[in-house]
Amino acid sequence: MNKYNINLVEQENIARIVPEIAELYQKDFIPSLLKNKHSKFYSKEFFIERIKNYSKSPFFEIITCSFGDEIVGFVTAANLRNGGNWWNSITNSSPIDTSENGLRTVAIFDLLVIKKHRGMGLAGLLHAALLTGRSVHRATLLSSPPQHPAFRMWQKWGYQIVGETNWSEGPNLNVLLKEFQ
Repeated sequence: MNKYNINLVEQENIARIVPEIAELYQKDFIPSLLKNKHSKFYSKEFFIERIKNYSKSPFFEIITCSFGDEIVGFVTAANLRNGGNWWNSITNSSPIDTSENGLRTVAIFDLLVIKKHRGMGLAGLLHAALLTGRSVHRATLLSSPPQHPAFRMWQKWGYQIVGETNWSEGPNLNVLLKEFQ
């Protein structure tokens, strides 16, 4: 495992690294079934636009995992702000408190490890690197329906379904939440 390096991308380097991680996202992350069904939502261009919007948050982070000079995984996340719209598109929600203050909840936007490096615990290392040092009370994320492998990983790590998104331009995704003790 010592061949891998986990690094926080400095704010001034985010714009430079986004095209590289967008390429990984497009090539290796999204199953072709989803790409075909929701091609705009899962496009490289839409990913770049999402990251551009997320990066406006003062708590936005990209953490990468590299093998030599090659990025083989990454996680993007930010703390949810008061007045944000993260919780607005949820349907079939269990009763949860959706109030935010910028310090309560971290939203994990993307966590990716390319196929040839999966099964080595790298997603867990990225997840731990993201949460280490954050003084949040919980984490939330959107996940594809349970038939996709990542869903089992989130459940194993203690995330629970609290609702579903209902977007007109994209897929319905499960909204997961993990409360910290």
